[in-house]
Amino acid sequence: MRAGWIAIVCLLSIGVGTASAQNGRFGGKVGMTASDAVFESLDDDPGYGNRVFVSGGGFYVQPITGPLALQLEALFMAKGGEYGDDSTQTTYTLMLDYLEIPALARINVVRRSSHSIYLFGGPAVDFRINAKFRTAAGRPVRSGVNEDISSTVNLFDLSMTAGGGVDIGRHAVVDARYSWGLTDLNKDATDGHGVRNRALTVMAGFRY
Repeated sequence: MRAGWIAIVCLLSIGVGTASAQNGRFGGKVGMTASDAVFESLDDDPGYGNRVFVSGGGFYVQPITGPLALQLEALFMAKGGEYGDDSTQTTYTLMLDYLEIPALARINVVRRSSHSIYLFGGPAVDFRINAKFRTAAGRPVRSGVNEDISSTVNLFDLSMTAGGGVDIGRHAVVDARYSWGLTDLNKDATDGHGVRNRALTVMAGFRY
């Protein structure tokens, strides 16, 4: 996780210099992600629901022409899933953390002096920085054990992202997005038995 935050800081530094040179805008945002692990075969799914965790990072917006712009981001994204066994009062959590780099086409659909509303979409490359499976006893959780499963989870994930946001005043920004994983998470997935990420994220932040 530390490596992911270092990479985000480096990319933000690059964005600052680029923004100054080309009149783009940059900023940071933070929020919550509700993620799920979706199985190709329902028989493989033990009953995963959402894992809810903090996500956030930096972004840079470069105007292209008219209402069109390019939005580049570097985000810490928490994905995975969670399910519970009521009979044993045990919670199982698939904790997959990524450094996500989306390259998004952005279009302003409403522009006012006080705010603007925009839509965006495009691909994202995810670099895995953490992969653990947590088994926790008790409700609420009293104790737990984390198992490192990095050797079974692919290092890269490719996804598509779509969403929208609102720029409020000169500095505030709020956005929401949904992402669809396009590649299997597990390294040894066989046909019909893969599993992919899905995630809904809402973030708020500032821009310069």
